Amino acid sequence: MHILFWLVYIGLDIYVGVVLMNYSYFDLDMRTRIMKALIPELLVLPPKLFMAYSTMYFILPRFDRTKWWRVILEVSIIFSISLVMYHFILNYIIYPKIYKEPIPDSSLPQYVSRLIWRLLDMITVVGVACTFKLLRQQAKDARMKQELIQEKLQSELNFLRAQTNPHFLFNTLNSIYALARKQSSQTPEVVMQLSKLLRYMIHECKEPFVPLEKEWKIIEDYVGLEKLRFGDRINVKMTKQENGSGEMIAPLLLLPLVENAFKHGAGNNRDHTEILIDLKKENAKLHFSVENNFETVNGLQEKSGGIGLQNVKRQLELLYPDHSMNIENSNGKFKVSISLKSMHDAIELSDRGR
Repeated sequence: MHILFWLVYIGLDIYVGVVLMNYSYFDLDMRTRIMKALIPELLVLPPKLFMAYSTMYFILPRFDRTKWWRVILEVSIIFSISLVMYHFILNYIIYPKIYKEPIPDSSLPQYVSRLIWRLLDMITVVGVACTFKLLRQQAKDARMKQELIQEKLQSELNFLRAQTNPHFLFNTLNSIYALARKQSSQTPEVVMQLSKLLRYMIHECKEPFVPLEKEWKIIEDYVGLEKLRFGDRINVKMTKQENGSGEMIAPLLLLPLVENAFKHGAGNNRDHTEILIDLKKENAKLHFSVENNFETVNGLQEKSGGIGLQNVKRQLELLYPDHSMNIENSNGKFKVSISLKSMHDAIELSDRGR
């Protein structure tokens, strides 16, 4: 990129010198005119390179950490050295060797005018070079900032998923403990069901998205496990209206909602518990809802939610910016409903790094 920049600069400088300004060479052939413009420009390139790279890699990186008077001093020294180099090359190499002309005599105003012209010639290219440098640095900083944000979000998402596993395990072990105390014959079967669930969490949930069919199957397995625990005390109705078209979803996103219904519904109700689980797809959106009845004690209901709902809310914010989550808690019913955009859109969003 540096080589390309200087080649473009030299090309433009030759074009201006040969075509637009250098009338004294119009009587020469084009090749000669180009060489008379190219060779002097190559000779005065070193002071421009010195000024440009000293400014870009010495002044600019320290600009906000250096006192203003020191910056002015350093810039003045760099510009002075570059100007002396430019003056020496022009008067003692270009005029006598290339132009075959003596150094032009000039009065003080003319000398100052030429000095200002040479300084502007160098400052122009240095300014353009520094502008490109700053733009590239700004783009790099923005990219690094975005990467840091993504790393932070990914770390948070990993934490949320890691948090789901022990939370789920804790609740399920409580179920096994209750069965074991009763010396229930169903205890071994519940342990096997738990083993299947843990296998899914360990091996399948490493991917950012999993097939919706697998997530639904793990919900069915969990419901089967809880049915073994509660028996006739619960009635679970599961409905699924989705054509199995390869939809994908974030792993363990829906399970905490089902777990919450059992924990705060069947886990607290002394009588019969109804749990309704519904999954359907409409207009490129996935709708999932879980509803359970609950008992009140002295007119008060135990607070529902906790880690499970908060976990799901945050995962939705991270993975599905275009989502909705609605919680209804009235008339002895607690219902959580979520709506997500197409699972394929979510995957594309994740691949782009949000």
